[in-house]
Amino acid sequence: MSTGTDISFFFNPKTIAVVGASPTPGKASYIILESLKRIGFRGSTYLVNPKYPAIDGCKCYSSMAEIKDNIDVAILALPASKVLDVLKPVENVKGVIIISAGFKEVGDSGRRLEEALKEIVVRKGIRIIGPNCLGIYDTVSKMDTFLYLWNG
Repeated sequence: MSTGTDISFFFNPKTIAVVGASPTPGKASYIILESLKRIGFRGSTYLVNPKYPAIDGCKCYSSMAEIKDNIDVAILALPASKVLDVLKPVENVKGVIIISAGFKEVGDSGRRLEEALKEIVVRKGIRIIGPNCLGIYDTVSKMDTFLYLWNG
């Protein structure tokens, strides 16, 4: 979905999907959602997790396919084994931040998983940050996906 070399949408997204969203304090997706609230993210946020109809009063979609809007950044905070299944049907995402660990850093099985990931994102034109990353922190655009809740 993304073309050219522009990656500004990662740093100033209008729409974010948090895949693997959880209401459980301490979980990566919970920390990301809290961080986005605290920093004052101004765009639209979509929560995705089939386990929940809503989280903190916000609708929770069962899959990315349910979201009809274009998504600038999807943040994947779920096991590495589920990343490919999330991305295969996706057609409306420019960029993905993959928080998940368990790719080439764990050996041959993870290397194969990462190669399959690369094939999907290249074919679909999706830009990625990750896998196994902390995310982005930008006080100007109010984008915070770090796995750390800042004080204040």
